[in-house]
Amino acid sequence: MKRSELKYIYGPVYSWRLGVSLGIDPVSSQKKICNFDCIYCQLGRTAKFYTERENFVSVEDIIKEINSLPPMEIDYYTFSGRGEPTLAKNLGAMIEAVRAATVGKVAVITNAALISDEDSIYYFSGYHSYLYMDFGRPTFFVLSADGDAAIITPAMEIDMARRMGWV
Repeated sequence: MKRSELKYIYGPVYSWRLGVSLGIDPVSSQKKICNFDCIYCQLGRTAKFYTERENFVSVEDIIKEINSLPPMEIDYYTFSGRGEPTLAKNLGAMIEAVRAATVGKVAVITNAALISDEDSIYYFSGYHSYLYMDFGRPTFFVLSADGDAAIITPAMEIDMARRMGWV
């Protein structure tokens, strides 16, 4: 498959937090699929707000595109794209399929508006890596493989950095 034929994956790009990251768009369409209208969004204004989950892209199509890439080292497979990835009803199945088909870790860049939804709780409860959340400011929700969770805000990051002598 040629790069120009890829519809659901993009990159890889280098991220200073994640390393080499391959983007995966679970809500791919010609328009933005989101439940927020963030002023800083690189996709522009939200014309239509989505509040219900749908299957926008099939799990098979995502895996087919990933498998079509030449061998390369990917640190993270990052779910993001043309809107809010947790609006994809099959996001959990996508995460599981990517984990089964690859050796990289998985990240989800999300506004976290649906994090208390039953489906979100179900598929994030088994999450083994970073889960990037954006609550209108840079905030991370980290859930470790053993189930411990932490919310890290920018102020906490500054405080942690001050306590580290090498930073």
